[in-house]
Amino acid sequence: MKLRDDGGLLRGQEDTRGEEVNFFVRDGGLVAFVDLPFRTDANDEAIAEIVLGPKNPNAPGNVL
Repeated sequence: MKLRDDGGLLRGQEDTRGEEVNFFVRDGGLVAFVDLPFRTDANDEAIAEIVLGPKNPNAPGNVL
């Protein structure tokens, strides 16, 4: 079995290429994920703020 992202439509018009499918292990099982880039025409800073809650086990450096 092989997972593949064939791409699709961007904003309902343009064809966009697929992204690489990656994997990580969670609770002893493989989880597939696609790392999607942020694409924005209006602003280069798509994310204004990231808040790590008090129970989040990640260090702030992991978010970078």
